[in-house]
Amino acid sequence: MSLQSYDDYVKQAKFVIDKKIPTSMPYIIIGHSTGSLIALYGTLKKELSPQKLLLLSPFFGLPDYAPSRKILNLMFFIINLLRLGHLPWKLKKHSYPKFEDNPYTQSKDRYNRLISFPYTQTYPSFNWLKASLKCSDFIFTKENLKELHIPCHLLAARKDTVIGNKHIKAWVKQGQKYSKSNISLEWINDAYHELLSDRPDIYKKTYQWIKK
Repeated sequence: MSLQSYDDYVKQAKFVIDKKIPTSMPYIIIGHSTGSLIALYGTLKKELSPQKLLLLSPFFGLPDYAPSRKILNLMFFIINLLRLGHLPWKLKKHSYPKFEDNPYTQSKDRYNRLISFPYTQTYPSFNWLKASLKCSDFIFTKENLKELHIPCHLLAARKDTVIGNKHIKAWVKQGQKYSKSNISLEWINDAYHELLSDRPDIYKKTYQWIKK
């Protein structure tokens, strides 16, 4: 099976939180990339109840080089008719680029750790892409943003090409307009996507930002 809805992710996150954190104990969620989208989505749906959200390199939309939404919707329609949504959007074997060409980190040691998985990697499925866009639509909706009542702080990387930074800016603008919460956005100019696995100076800036 492949992912049909981000509600599945939220259920898994809630299960862990309920199991590990006493009901009366407040908590903060620190999310990275897709984890940021899951944390925000779960909070807006009132399934998760953190005191604060700290979102690193949040994945709020596809990168700039992705096809237009109109083309994607047509693709999803055809894929759904053919019942091929479970297939990865790239059928070839998953592979990582050489360190010199990677968009994740500027630390060679940490890059080697990132790609050293003991299991086989695959590209995201069409269903995952569709669910991600649906979740993105949800977090941008005016009515849903009105339900955000906790501080939400974002930290993003200027050199991030894994996600669409324009969607981060757009969400912050939308959130500040319709939400009653304290929403802030800070940037690290020389950073790549993996803020906590980048060069030591970038990691330090990220860690200090989390601590404050």
